[in-house]
Amino acid sequence: MRDLKGQNGKNMVILASGGLVSSLVGSGLIDELRIIVCPVVLGGGKMYFRDIREQVGLELADVKKSAKGSARLTYRVPASLLSV
Repeated sequence: MRDLKGQNGKNMVILASGGLVSSLVGSGLIDELRIIVCPVVLGGGKMYFRDIREQVGLELADVKKSAKGSARLTYRVPASLLSV
C-alpha cells in the first residue's frame, strides 16, 4: 500500500469511509480532505478520524458556502507530511 501514491493514474475520491480515510491519512497517502459541514445539531455522531494516533496539521485551502447554509472545507496536508 505504500506505493499507492507513486503510481500513475487519476485522483481518488473516498466518500464516507472513515476507517479507510484514517488509514490513508496515517500512512501519509492523503494530500487533500474535503469536509462538508451541514448546519444540523444531532447531539452525537460518527467519528471519522478516531484511528489517527498522531496530530496531523492541515492547511485550510478553500471554503465554499451553499445557499442552504452548509460549508465545504478543503484542507491540504503539508507536503512534508506526505509519503512519496
